[in-house]
This record gives sequence, C-alpha cells and structure tokens, in this order.
Amino acid sequence: MNFVVVRVDSVSFDTTIKLWDVEHGSLVRSLDGHRNSVFSISFILNGEFLASRSSDKCVHIWSVKEGRIMKTYKGNGSIFEVSWNKEGNKIAAIYANSVCVMDVRM
Repeated sequence: MNFVVVRVDSVSFDTTIKLWDVEHGSLVRSLDGHRNSVFSISFILNGEFLASRSSDKCVHIWSVKEGRIMKTYKGNGSIFEVSWNKEGNKIAAIYANSVCVMDVRM
C-alpha cells in the first residue's frame, strides 16, 4: 500500500494552527483564533473541518477551506483532547473531570 502525505498540520504555543503543503514545503494557511497556546487538533474524516483545543478553555470548529472559526464552545476547565465521531456531527471534549459531547452539525 502506498501512502503519500500531502499536508502536515502543526499547533503552537504562539496560538496558531498551521496547515502545510509537504510536497512544496510551503505554508497553506495559518489559523489564528485562540487566546492561548493550541495543544491539539482533530480533523473530520473528509478534512473539511477541524476542531482545536487550547489552554484558553475553548474548542473551536474551523472551516479548513475558508480558514475561519465556524463555532466555539467554552468549557469550565482545561481540555485534554478533542475527537470527532465517525459521522462528523459530534465532538467529544475530555476535561480534567468530565467528558462533554457537542453537537456540531454545520
């Protein structure tokens, strides 16, 4: 099986998410919307949207194509992980002492 990586995505303490074109070594888009460090992202299976979590206690849902925040969910504590369900209409956010499932139908 051949697998070709065409994009790598990175998160940063500078509050941004960067989408990279690996083949050309170029920055495709920089997403800026969190107030604090971004710790992880999770893509919906078709790659159209991504969810990001930050130390600002927010989960942002981004349109990858448009490069903008579509929805924001504010929590009461630190978010340790975000993950889409296979249908792409819900996100689980894991907090220090709870799990929150958010309906994110676009």
